[in-house]
Amino acid sequence: MPVLAVIMFVFSAASLAAQEIDLPSGQSVSFVEVIVEEAPPVARFRFLAPDIDPAGRGLSYEDVMADLAVLCSDFALPAIVQSGLEIPELVISLADRPVEFGVPTPEATQYFEPFSIADGSCIWEQF
Repeated sequence: MPVLAVIMFVFSAASLAAQEIDLPSGQSVSFVEVIVEEAPPVARFRFLAPDIDPAGRGLSYEDVMADLAVLCSDFALPAIVQSGLEIPELVISLADRPVEFGVPTPEATQYFEPFSIADGSCIWEQF
């Protein structure tokens, strides 16, 4: 089974893909997808977060920093562990609207943070 299929199976089995996730900032986000890259191994967990906005009309990056860590530790890391995959890095991303991966969308607000996995924990890796 391909890596992506394994992770998607994990999410389907747990019904995580359809649920809203409440976060410390007060916002609720929805899981969109996970993209697994094999070289170097990294899993990108993407979430829809319509309440973010750096122009002051919504949540700023500073408002959602804790959300990114919670999404890594409470959502992405358990899915990776359950899948049995050895992925040393996770990237958590939030977007205020649906955005196709890798396609420039200047009107969208997006926040990304990388985390390494060590000793069963997410460790923030500042860009």
